[in-house]
Amino acid sequence: MNKYQEKNRYFIGLSIPEPISSLISRYQTQFIDKDIYMRPIIPHITLVPPNVLNELSLSESLQRLKDINSKLKSFSATLNTINHFNNRVLHIALSDKVGVLRTTHESLIDNLDIQSTVDGHIKQEFTPHITLIQTKPYKQFADQSLKRLIRNTQNYFDLPLKVNFQQIHMFLNKAPRTYEIVHTFQLL
Repeated sequence: MNKYQEKNRYFIGLSIPEPISSLISRYQTQFIDKDIYMRPIIPHITLVPPNVLNELSLSESLQRLKDINSKLKSFSATLNTINHFNNRVLHIALSDKVGVLRTTHESLIDNLDIQSTVDGHIKQEFTPHITLIQTKPYKQFADQSLKRLIRNTQNYFDLPLKVNFQQIHMFLNKAPRTYEIVHTFQLL
């Protein structure tokens, strides 16, 4: 039995609305058969990662999320630039003028009363982003090819792009890089 069978891996996130989601998926298809890249994932923004949320049962998580959802409002954010994490993950960085993404993330962590924190802060820093492509473990983009890839990707998406978010989702990570929306909450 592997870790995906032992424990359901739920996480809370935002799906990317159309037509931007389709644009991202089309972009990702050019990397599917390459040996260096991992399989593309459904475009989304993770607000509460699975390693944190697994402390609660699905029903408890959904009930708490339902209670919190009544306080959350729809919002806009901007897809700003193409960036990377550790020469392995190419992503679109997001920002919003009033910090709603960060505030929503922090509100979810606080109100879900999750204990996977250190001094009240989640163990990993929250960086709002949409993963585009990721190299397989122990592989990295070479510096020159990464710079070229960032430049080409920036042109492909014609950034900045404004995105409106009206829903928050509970996702189930069914298997590596295979996600399914199990519940959707409308934002006010």
